[in-house]
Amino acid sequence: RLEDHAAVLELLADGLARRPKNPDLMFWRGQHLLRAGRVAEGVGLLEQVAARHPDAWPEVFLALGNHYYRAQDFRAAEPSFAEYVRRNPDAVEVRAKLGNTYFRLKKYAQALAEFEAVRRRKPDDVRVLVNIGNVQVQLGRYADAVTTLERALTLAPKRQSALFNLAHSHFKLGQHAQAVPYYDRFRAHAPKDFNGHYFGGSALMEVGEDARAIAALEQAAALRPDQVHPVYKIGLIHLRAGQAAQAKARFEAALAVQPENPWVVSGLGSVARQQGQAAQALALHERAVRLAPEKARLHGNLALSAWRAGDLARALTALEKGLGMDPKDAWLVQVGASLYAAQAKAQAAAGDLDGALAAADRALTLRPTDVTLRANR
Repeated sequence: RLEDHAAVLELLADGLARRPKNPDLMFWRGQHLLRAGRVAEGVGLLEQVAARHPDAWPEVFLALGNHYYRAQDFRAAEPSFAEYVRRNPDAVEVRAKLGNTYFRLKKYAQALAEFEAVRRRKPDDVRVLVNIGNVQVQLGRYADAVTTLERALTLAPKRQSALFNLAHSHFKLGQHAQAVPYYDRFRAHAPKDFNGHYFGGSALMEVGEDARAIAALEQAAALRPDQVHPVYKIGLIHLRAGQAAQAKARFEAALAVQPENPWVVSGLGSVARQQGQAAQALALHERAVRLAPEKARLHGNLALSAWRAGDLARALTALEKGLGMDPKDAWLVQVGASLYAAQAKAQAAAGDLDGALAAADRALTLRPTDVTLRANR
């Protein structure tokens, strides 16, 4: 009860000199050493209590967990909090800290279990709901995250992390129109956040609001000039609108920052293809694939440029590599159906009806409900 830590430490030291193995004296001296800033000595004593007298002072695990947690040493905090929770399963605040510790260690399943245990006791605790939503996002459970975070926002409408993660969950589910208003709200509360402007602009781009998308992406680019993705996406918007010159200018600006960025190189290839420069487009898309051969869509862009250059065989090879990597990519599926339809037409014109039918079947396998493909077959 004394406010003079030095006096308390002196009394406890005197006690330990008389009774060096007394767990009470060890625990309280360890606590006061921590308060006095003598961390190494304090932790050492508390660790001795935890090892030798865990049943006499179970609070030692909480003391150690809190110390390591404040020091952001989450690996050390984990076993201490876990042991305290094992002994005190109703300690919801400590379970919340253990959940945060697991989250920092990227042990998301364990984090979710702790947060759910807290929610059963505190169903409308906003912090817990936000934490659960954040974990669900990390686990890829975006539909669950939407439900959880919507509830959190009814209780705390301005909670920034809930706004962003709810928007991002809709985005990941392909629900771009639903994502936009939450990104807008987040951006209003966090105008200096790069991700808010970047992903908000990306969602706006997906719903065709090009002017607003460009404005948001420009804000992201201004916040992080070292990041090429906002400028690259602005280039894609211009490219989609048939504005090849504006697109090229954006891609070149991005390439000046990251000369080996495969997506930017691929973007310049798409500009060249749109401008009728088939050989240059093919060369740029081949370069992009060499830079990132594991990216399925880069193979798809190479396929389109090879097709435009009149090399259907090369186009089909590139397409099949892309589809082999990501057979569910809707854009690649569409490109594939078009290429197989072109192959069927070419083989039919050459008199190879068996080959034409086989190619038409491959097109229909990709898009079985396409009326035109079925009629052509």
